[in-house]
Amino acid sequence: MKKFSSLLLGGAIIASSAFLSSCGDDDGILSNDPDVNFGTSGGGFTSDATIADTINSFTVNVIATKGDKNLSTFAIEVGDNDALINTSNFVVVDGTDTVDVDNNPFSLPNKYNDGFNWVITINQTPAAGSSEEYEFKVEDNDGNSGDRSITITKSASSPAVSTIPGVLMNSAGVAGTGGLDLDTGDQTGSSDAAAEIKDEGIDGSIAIGTENWKQQISGANGTTLVTASTSEYDNAATVADLQAAYEAGTSFTVSSKVAVGDIFIAKNGDKYYGLKVTAVTPVANSNADEIEFEIKK
Repeated sequence: MKKFSSLLLGGAIIASSAFLSSCGDDDGILSNDPDVNFGTSGGGFTSDATIADTINSFTVNVIATKGDKNLSTFAIEVGDNDALINTSNFVVVDGTDTVDVDNNPFSLPNKYNDGFNWVITINQTPAAGSSEEYEFKVEDNDGNSGDRSITITKSASSPAVSTIPGVLMNSAGVAGTGGLDLDTGDQTGSSDAAAEIKDEGIDGSIAIGTENWKQQISGANGTTLVTASTSEYDNAATVADLQAAYEAGTSFTVSSKVAVGDIFIAKNGDKYYGLKVTAVTPVANSNADEIEFEIKK
């Protein structure tokens, strides 16, 4: 009897195992869902990112892999309401070929049943000063899904620059000159609190009667200065452009001898100024020397 009971028990275990195995295949209890990840192809973002207010597109490399079932659809959603992005607002590239995405969600052709590696350019970005979450989602034939999201933040719009003239006189000259207020273009004393830059005066080691004006500038009241290129100055349309030129520039404490065409970017607190030297006028036997600037602020 004991032997017979053991045989019955063993048969029950085998039957139970077969039943569980069958449930896993038929009902998806033990199945693997699809997976979505971000890669680096095409220079795409792989995590949350901030873009400038002038940028109107971004790129992601979406890599999808099937689970136990073939992939069937792909979708791109945006925002808290999971709105579907219009197909006119994104481009999908597979290697060197553009994928003809005719709808969102997109029914995947058979060649993508196992997965895909696409570079996707999104031409629908958030408003300046705001963020949006973009979700890339796949589903398989059994309705199992996988997704990956990225949040894109667009910087607030940068103010446009305005242009004013300014004249900086030799600090060894008339009282109340030798400094320049870059906010107004007005002359100030070299030690005046309103000055952002100042003239370096004369070289006392040079004999009187010989040109002794240093023809150099430096920052005042916490202003720091860098040299920049003509193109950086000419192309600076916003304060953000001036900031970028400043951050890319070469810093100095006191300039070399200033010449026409020299470009400087000044920073004081959170303010940035572009300076182009338009004229340099030494005056013989006098301290009425001056440097003229075009100022972007």
